[in-house]
Amino acid sequence: MLIINCDVDGVVYNFNQEITRHAEERFERQLPEATSWSIWKDWGITKAEWWKLFGDAIRDGVFLHGDAIEFGKGINAIKQWSEDGHRVRLVTSKGGPTNQLVAIAQRDTISWLEQQGILPFVEVCFTGGDKSGYLADVVIDDHPNLKWAQEGARNLLLAQPWNASLGAITTARGDWAGGVPVHRITDWEGLIHQVEIFNEVSA
Repeated sequence: MLIINCDVDGVVYNFNQEITRHAEERFERQLPEATSWSIWKDWGITKAEWWKLFGDAIRDGVFLHGDAIEFGKGINAIKQWSEDGHRVRLVTSKGGPTNQLVAIAQRDTISWLEQQGILPFVEVCFTGGDKSGYLADVVIDDHPNLKWAQEGARNLLLAQPWNASLGAITTARGDWAGGVPVHRITDWEGLIHQVEIFNEVSA
């Protein structure tokens, strides 16, 4: 049995698509695709404007509505991993301008996962940004800072425009000495294959 940690936004849920839709309605113009983690820079707005937009988007249900990544391939894979006996955690950072908005974001995330029929198959863990306390055999994320990567785990980075500068295999730096390899995987088919390989090796 593997313990699998999986991020939500940008990995299972298409947050970027939904926040862009919200912003385009707000600004009444088409916005470019975000290619960095600092999405406000790609859109040519200030960080203060971003936080105002983000807060309003949370109130409007940005985490309640929206599509699954790759037409639900991740959702289906997670269900299958659970049915195969693996322990699957969805470990997601849910920040916001205020504690009330954080609570709304968390509530709506749970509701969205319920809509996808995934809640019976996973544990859901909300963090303030630090995911290191949830030790796992496999870790899947999309954040380019790589602080989520764990020593001894199979660390998988789902390819997204905002992590395009990272190579196919890169090194994460953390509190431990040395580095941890992180494998940048093109799509969910590749992630599924990596989990299968690691499961066979660990058996």
